[in-house]
Amino acid sequence: MSSSRKASNSSASKKKKTLIIIAVCAGAVAAVIAVLFFCGVFGPAGVRPNFVPDKLTNDFDPENAVPIEKDERYLEYDRDVHYEYAGLGVILTDGYQFSDGDQAKLFKAFFDALKAGDSAALKACFVDGYFDSNESPDGLTPQRVYDIWVNYYSGSEKVKLGDESYDVDNFKVVYKIRLNDYSFRSDTVSDVWKPQIFQIALVGDEYRIVNINRFYS
Repeated sequence: MSSSRKASNSSASKKKKTLIIIAVCAGAVAAVIAVLFFCGVFGPAGVRPNFVPDKLTNDFDPENAVPIEKDERYLEYDRDVHYEYAGLGVILTDGYQFSDGDQAKLFKAFFDALKAGDSAALKACFVDGYFDSNESPDGLTPQRVYDIWVNYYSGSEKVKLGDESYDVDNFKVVYKIRLNDYSFRSDTVSDVWKPQIFQIALVGDEYRIVNINRFYS
């Protein structure tokens, strides 16, 4: 074999090895990005990431954990409800003054009930009959919810639940749970967003939750 042919084969071999290395590196980068998206490092548009991973083992025992009111790490998080409607945003602090028929009042009550682990108050946020076909939160423990964002999504939709029909508005809701013990949400892990659509309706003079569905973008 001539020296020129040997040089040509050597050059082709080096190019092939280079392409393989590039392909492996590209695959590794893609895998890292996929993991970051899954873990919630890249949050929904307009929502600031505040990712601090918590290790949750299968034998996590909420009864022996630090009480929510003494969890210093959790108390450093943003625990207020950020509510946006028609481009206008407010923060639903404990001292926020609601107007009559304000939809935001429902979301404040909902997340207050989660933080308190108050199953009765949580049930009161839903329409009658909701828990006939959905699991009741009787075993609810105080939920360390944070980075809470509620955004108006769409309205003027009729939804049937049991024998009742409701005119609902749809809200996109995202929040994280530190040390999720699955007593409320078993569809997500700790410290990630998993968006949902809350369908709410006016019942009497108060808004109530008719359905909670997974959000598909």
